[in-house]
Order: sequence, then structure tokens, then C-alpha cells
Amino acid sequence: MTNTVIDFLMVVFGVAGIIAISQKWFSEALQTILSIPLKKSKNLMSGNDFFATVSGLISATLLQSRSMSQWMGMSYANSGLITQNQLFFFQWLIWLGPLGLMLLWTLSFGHLAFYLVGIGAIVYLAGYGRVLSHLGKLIFSLGLVLSGQSILSSVPESSIVFGRILEVWLSGQSSPVLINVILMAAGLGAYLLFRSNLAIFAVLWSMVSTEVINIWVAIPCLLGVLWGSHFYYFWVSRQANRSVKHVATVTLLGSTVSALFFIFGMRYLMVTDYIQWNLFSFYLLWGLLTSVFVLVSHIVFSFFGKAAELQSKQKQIFDFSGPVHQISPVLSLDLVDQELKKLSAMVDSMLRLTRVSITQELESDDRQRLLKYEDITDRICEELKSFLDKTSQAGLTQCQVQIVRKNHIVCHHLESLADHCKAICVATTAMFEHPDEL
Repeated sequence: MTNTVIDFLMVVFGVAGIIAISQKWFSEALQTILSIPLKKSKNLMSGNDFFATVSGLISATLLQSRSMSQWMGMSYANSGLITQNQLFFFQWLIWLGPLGLMLLWTLSFGHLAFYLVGIGAIVYLAGYGRVLSHLGKLIFSLGLVLSGQSILSSVPESSIVFGRILEVWLSGQSSPVLINVILMAAGLGAYLLFRSNLAIFAVLWSMVSTEVINIWVAIPCLLGVLWGSHFYYFWVSRQANRSVKHVATVTLLGSTVSALFFIFGMRYLMVTDYIQWNLFSFYLLWGLLTSVFVLVSHIVFSFFGKAAELQSKQKQIFDFSGPVHQISPVLSLDLVDQELKKLSAMVDSMLRLTRVSITQELESDDRQRLLKYEDITDRICEELKSFLDKTSQAGLTQCQVQIVRKNHIVCHHLESLADHCKAICVATTAMFEHPDEL
């Protein structure tokens, strides 16, 4: 019996891993094909609240990943390109983004999923053009995502044994709230292992469809996954600036209130006849409630934190703090372009001051400003190189690899220019202050 359960768990972990990796490939292919609309949607991020919300919805839909949109929003806010309010509304409704893949998973495709895998592989391998090869990758990864249900149903004996063991354990527990908390903790552990909401959603959906578990076991597990993603975002935001910390805090608070509502209200949901409960309808209800709680938390925190916001200066950190496999190549390279523009403007100011220092002695404030700019450019270049190294670990196209190399070279030469400006300033200052020694 033990070997049977272990076999089933290995199949479950394998399917979750296949879906998580396939979703990453699907997202990379989709954003490569639709890179122009994705970049245009990013421009809406810096608009008013409505446009920021629309930008988040479009980005999450094109990326087909709530987490990827969340991490990229954090990077934009950390670098100072968007404000606290823009970040909040950008991330407010991104949970609607992956509904497309979730809805596809709820449909029964049977062997059609394996046909998609085969067709996608042929198109990818035989693709002569860049778009055709990425289209093949898109079809191939979509087929892999949808094939998980067939793989899980291939081990009926193991699933039956696992279901019976779980049923016996549940029958021995007297507290429904305790059961929900334990199942939620199991979902939290699954998220920390795979870092993919869709993969665990797909596995839970398949386990309910094959009657390994019932819907009231799956819902607390999915609730733990969703809450865990917000907790992880909050945990990582400790090293971020004030805007990201605010958004992460109100998001976790709203998600926690929503989780408590479901934990203690599950018994009432089980007896209602107004909703045909499944994981998809639960996800929609969770998203709506959490959005309301998060919005209320944001309004309250913003009202009481306005004075502190005006007094403290916002620090800028150019970094990607999330898991490397959730980097969006298109948005990452766009963010690098924005940072290079800031770096170029700073070096240009240093060159202007250097030109003045050659013919006349700089004022003390100008000299200090030039030295300060040099320190800032060193820090920015270090952050840029680190960010580019992380971006290079994502699934880049050949063109994107060339762009990363080009950005490395540009960053290196801008840093050299800043160092030379500092050296000239130090030399000319010494000349004007001690002409006899020279």
C-alpha cells in the first residue's frame, strides 16, 4: 500500500512539474509573438488608476501568469518608474489574467491534447521562420498543459488507494476548521514547492474529476495555494521600497481576510444550492472577495500613511526579486531600456560638468554633484548587470540574447565614461588648487 501511495504522489508531482514548465514555455512563446501589444500595454501602467488596471489585465492575459505580472510590477515600482497607486491598480485585478488556461483545463479534450503536442513539436522543429517556430512552441506547450488529466487517470489503482486513505483520515477528524487549516497548509506547501498556481489548480481539478478527492477537500488546498502566493510576495517585498511594501501588505491582508472567511464559512457554502461548486467557480468568488478586501485595505492604509509618504524619500532599487523562471523576457528588456536611459542622462550631465572643469575650476557643489553621480552610476551598473544575468536565465530568443549582450556592452562603456569623468575632475581640481606643485 505504501508503494502504491508513493507511486501516485510521484505521478502527481510529475504532472504538476510538467504543467508548471509547460506554462512557462507557453507564456514565453505567447509574449514573443505578441510582444508589440505587450509593450504598448506596459505604457498604460504609468497612466491614471483606470489605465493602470487595464495595463495589469492585458499584461496578465498576454503572459497567462498572475505571478509573472506581479513580479514585473514589483520591478517597475522598485526602479521608480511607477508610483505606489499605479502599482496597486496594476496588480489589483491580475488574477483574471490566467482564466483562459484555467477554463481550457476545465474542458475535456481527451486525446486531443496529445495531438496538440505532436503538431506543436512538428511545427516547432520544422519552423523556418521565427514566428512559425514560436507558434509551434505555443501549441506544443498548450498540449502538454492539457495532457496532465490523461496522465493522472492512467494510475487508477494508486489513486483509489490514496483516496481511501485520505477519506479514512478525514473521517477521524472532529473539527471542520482544523481540517480546513491542515488542507490549506498542504496547499501552501505545494505552492512553495512548485511556485505555480495554475499547475496545482490543474492537478486538483484532475483529482476531483477522477474522484480521488471531493471538491470540499480541493477548495481548502487551492485556498492555501492562493494565500501562499500572496504571502511569498509579501515576504520578498521586505527588501523592496515603500511602494512595493505597501501593496504587498494590503494584498496579504485582503487575502488573509478572504481566507478566514472561507475557512470558517466553508460549512455554509457546502449546503447552498445557489452555486454549482467547482474549483473554477471558487476561484472566481475568491478573486472577487479578495479584490474588495484588498481595495478597502489600500484605501485605509493610504489615508493613514499619507503623512509618512510625504516625509520619507522613496528609494530606488533596480532588481528582480522573484523566482527566475517567472521573469518576462519582453518586459525585462523593456525595463532595462528604461534604466539605460536614466543612466545615459546621468552620464551626459557628468560630461557637461567635465567639459566645464577643463577650462575653469568647478564650484564646490558642482564637484560634489559629479562625484555623487559617479557613485550612483557604479551602483546602477552593478544592478543592471545583475538584472541582465537573471534575465539571461529566462527562455530568451536568439534576438533577445543579442539584445542582452548589447546592453551589457553599453552598460560597461557608460560606466567607463563615468569613471573617466571623475578622473578628469579630480585632476583638474588638483591643477587649479595647487598649480605650483604641477
